[in-house]
Amino acid sequence: MESDGGLAVLTTNFGQDLDDAFMRRLRFIVEFPLPTSRERQKVWELVLPDSAPKASDLDFAFLARRLEVTGGKIQKIAIRAAFAAVEDGGVVRMADVRDDDASKRCQS
Repeated sequence: MESDGGLAVLTTNFGQDLDDAFMRRLRFIVEFPLPTSRERQKVWELVLPDSAPKASDLDFAFLARRLEVTGGKIQKIAIRAAFAAVEDGGVVRMADVRDDDASKRCQS
């Protein structure tokens, strides 16, 4: 890293696991906080837009409040839910979203 004159970008969700010697070699460290509940709701709305077939029980506001996850994780959950929906009648249901391993913390 020290001998390369170019730009290197390191991304991680585990910055706390990087040792001090490695961290001293980094010129800039940018931390991105988890999105707020309002921001998470907007992400849900973007990844499962009005044009997507959704059941009436799908509650983005509830998911945004209860699942404190990144936008990337929301997208992953939504994609899995969409695949589950295809196998299960064609509409994304709350159960499809909540069945994702990462969303187990979402309790009614």
